[in-house]
Amino acid sequence: MTQARQHQHHSSEHGKLSLNQGKKWNSDAPLRQSMNTLHAEFQKKIASKQHQALSKTHFKQLGEITHTEIANIVANCKLNPEADAVLHQIIAEMTQGADVVTGKAKGQPAKATHKVINALNDYGRLFEHPNWIILK
Repeated sequence: MTQARQHQHHSSEHGKLSLNQGKKWNSDAPLRQSMNTLHAEFQKKIASKQHQALSKTHFKQLGEITHTEIANIVANCKLNPEADAVLHQIIAEMTQGADVVTGKAKGQPAKATHKVINALNDYGRLFEHPNWIILK
């Protein structure tokens, strides 16, 4: 079982994506660091709407970076159970997208990349993360 899938099963509570009683969930330094890395990579390579023209190599690199940072998040997860359950859903979306762009699952890399971007944006809307900018 992959670390991301182990992380998904770590908590028994899998609700819908939601705020913490109207407020953003707390985050911790390891989570913010990994999300910053992912945000920078996706912003640099695809936020300019040129992701349709990325090569298979570029897509694969984005997927590998995503898998690496998900593993870092899972290894260092220190959130409360409710925040962790919300994060699990975001990680699941990111993992599905990364699996496609790395060739581990079938699908269209551009659409899968957009799935990861949406998950990153969900993270930014739901978790405290100073200076987070939504990707477009």
